[in-house]
Amino acid sequence: MSTPSTIALATMALALCLSVPGAAARPAAERPAAEAARWDAWRAHEALERSSPFHGLKWRSIGPTVQGGRVVDVESIPGNPYGFYVAYATGGVWKTTNNGVAFEPLTDALATMVIGDIAVDPNAPQRLWVGTGEPNSSRSSYGGLGIYRSDDGGRTFAHRGLGQTDRIGRVVVDPRDGDHVCVAALGRLYTTGGERGVFCTRDAGESWKNTLPPANEWTGAVDLVIDPRDPDVMYAATWERSRAPWNFVEAGSGSAVHKSTDGGDTWTRLAGTLPSNDKVGRIGLALAASNPDVVYAVIDNWTPLPRELVDYGDRPLNLKRLKAMSKEEFLRQDPEEIEGFIRDADLDNAIDAKTLVT
Repeated sequence: MSTPSTIALATMALALCLSVPGAAARPAAERPAAEAARWDAWRAHEALERSSPFHGLKWRSIGPTVQGGRVVDVESIPGNPYGFYVAYATGGVWKTTNNGVAFEPLTDALATMVIGDIAVDPNAPQRLWVGTGEPNSSRSSYGGLGIYRSDDGGRTFAHRGLGQTDRIGRVVVDPRDGDHVCVAALGRLYTTGGERGVFCTRDAGESWKNTLPPANEWTGAVDLVIDPRDPDVMYAATWERSRAPWNFVEAGSGSAVHKSTDGGDTWTRLAGTLPSNDKVGRIGLALAASNPDVVYAVIDNWTPLPRELVDYGDRPLNLKRLKAMSKEEFLRQDPEEIEGFIRDADLDNAIDAKTLVT
């Protein structure tokens, strides 16, 4: 069965193989709005909502009763075996105190409901940190407005800064000191700039320090783990990526694993047997609970396989072969094979083998 990614790859491959007219020049992209402008827009939204003649009306859901979406984090509530929080990429943070029988939305009144990660202070279960902006870098993922903190179990929130991070991948709280918090800030997807890297606070968000600055303008931090046995030990993953409406570069030399032994104040980039080149993509980290010296790193490695190890299948024309095929080689293929490839990719019916090869 053809998938959207298969269709997209096939279309791009055909465009590369064949001579097509040059696309018209694209207009210059606008720079993203400054943080102050985004807060002004939120205040204007609130004013319009208050002045609306429909302000008193309340919406009531009439279905569907089964809904889905991207869950980016689930956090338990210490001391409450029936309570936990669920964070959605674009649906805010929800709380249950009856083991999931019912959920209460907590963030509907915030300036953003796009969530990247949440964290609960293990020694103060009523304190909840909410990092906004989704770190999954698809076209349908959106930026946020920094980090919020609740000290009453999600009833009220206060904005605690980092408004230019745009997307937060992870929030970790020091189990010895709840005022010491570190954040993995991935940064903007479509443009450079903003706040990127690891940021730490030792005063509960009154001030932040960028302790792991990015290696370049497209790199940010996407994951962060803390050693429960020795919270001064932390590991951070950085990710170099950039997106345009027509392209996604999801690897680069800025992607790496870093280690801190002083609570996130300073960092060392780890090397050794880890991949270290411009083909390294997103990295996910985890520590073994039974032995925190064991660190797991799941690496999206874009290094191409040697040609002799690639399984090209038994057909003379398919996506893998097409990617390595010149225009002349493509035109020498059996027209029936070309026609079968086009139809299998579910391309527009106006495209056929005869049109392409003549």
